[in-house]
Amino acid sequence: MKKILLILLALSMFMVSCGGNSKNEAIDKGINEADANQEAVKEAEDDEEPIGEASEENEDKEEKIDEDAEIDYAVSVDGEDYGYVENINGRLFNVSGINKIMVRAWKSGEYADDKALDQVTDYSKLVNDNEIIYGVYPGSMEFSFTYNESYNISYKFVGDIDGIDSFSYKEHAPEEAKVMGETLYFDVDYLSSIFAFKYKLDKENKVLVIDSQGDYTAKMTELDASSYDSLEALLKANFDK
Repeated sequence: MKKILLILLALSMFMVSCGGNSKNEAIDKGINEADANQEAVKEAEDDEEPIGEASEENEDKEEKIDEDAEIDYAVSVDGEDYGYVENINGRLFNVSGINKIMVRAWKSGEYADDKALDQVTDYSKLVNDNEIIYGVYPGSMEFSFTYNESYNISYKFVGDIDGIDSFSYKEHAPEEAKVMGETLYFDVDYLSSIFAFKYKLDKENKVLVIDSQGDYTAKMTELDASSYDSLEALLKANFDK
């Protein structure tokens, strides 16, 4: 920038020597042109995006993508290899995959003659835009729970079109459940409570070790359903915030 200013001043002096009485006009012109060039350079610099901030934004985007990435975890039950199950962020497991593994484990033990389990093909199912049914157990082909994504609850009920006999629910923490497409993921703590197993989680080696001799410890809250004529009315009255 100094070189530009010197050149402009030199040209101005040359014009003064040639023009005689126009000395002041030439100097003013040279200074004004130099100032204009400085302002143009400053505006160009202001328009440039700071390198550090751009890098931080890119890192944030990469971290967000990584959080939702599906990773296969190896699963063993009672010392036997049971293949792999999809996992998100080291805690959330595909509920259908875990249920399928537990059914295999149950069938290899005291429930070997369970004919209902022999006929199960789906271990979770999308029933509408907001709900997925899940949870298959020995002695039944029916799903035990319904997960409602809008209210972030799992519930079970007994009833029909004439009314609801009983209703109980579990309100999930925001990070405890996730739906991706038609696939439902739950935190391994919740899965161990409903499928009655103990576990060890090795995040470094991507391994879930299951001991099937656990207890059913899921805690559900009971609601008095006698005053509701439909499940939709009950859900709206108690969970539509």
